[in-house]
Amino acid sequence: MQDNRDQLILDIKIANYRKQQQQRILEEQNFQQQIPKIKQLKATIFQDDMHYFAKSFFTGFPIALGSLIIFRSLLIFPLAMCATNYLQKNMHQFYEYLEQNQQ
Repeated sequence: MQDNRDQLILDIKIANYRKQQQQRILEEQNFQQQIPKIKQLKATIFQDDMHYFAKSFFTGFPIALGSLIIFRSLLIFPLAMCATNYLQKNMHQFYEYLEQNQQ
């Protein structure tokens, strides 16, 4: 009786093991069949990403650079004008200071 029970348990374990092996083999075969499709999708995704990057870089970078140049000129030109006006108005004081210190 015990031998029959042990044999039955062993047969069940062997059947489960064979079933798991069969499932692994089927999963591996399905994966092997999907590898070319995965590679194709990967290449498509990479190509789309590079296209998006190039499009955004070549449209966004010049706009950003132009905006930076304009912003910089908007800052620098008024400051330069103010400095020039200040120097024109107050240069005589500077010359007087230099003349006083030379003596």
